[in-house]
Amino acid sequence: MKKTILISLLLLIGFVVTGCGVKYRSGEVRSLYEPIKVDNVEKNQGALIKVVQNFIINRVDNRSIPGDFSMENRFNQNVYSLIVKEGKHSIWAKLYLSGYYPQNAYFNDVEYKANHEYIIDYFVANHRVYYWVKDVTDNKVVYGTEKTEKDFEES
Repeated sequence: MKKTILISLLLLIGFVVTGCGVKYRSGEVRSLYEPIKVDNVEKNQGALIKVVQNFIINRVDNRSIPGDFSMENRFNQNVYSLIVKEGKHSIWAKLYLSGYYPQNAYFNDVEYKANHEYIIDYFVANHRVYYWVKDVTDNKVVYGTEKTEKDFEES
């Protein structure tokens, strides 16, 4: 009987602690990026696209990574950044968050400018994930809507 009460009490404490945990989660920029060149474009001729931690880029313009792009990434390493030609591109990425199934994110027909840097980011609120692409050079969101805790605070 005491063992059952103790187990029930521990479970209750666990539920309370996890329920009172962090309500929001956002992406963090990695400390190191080694971009893959798409179609052999050089950095000074293309757009640099990065993803925050927990994202991995899978496809660009319906071509898989690493397979279709050169021998640079022939050992199937995870891809966290790309250099693409100026113009519209579609990026497919996978987001891995603890406590969630891996989620596919599609950023279709985003216009990228040469010599600009972009970041693919996310924010989690109330078990929903929001994605966007931000032009870091111009400090402007070019796809989706950037979210922060302020967007979900009760007034």
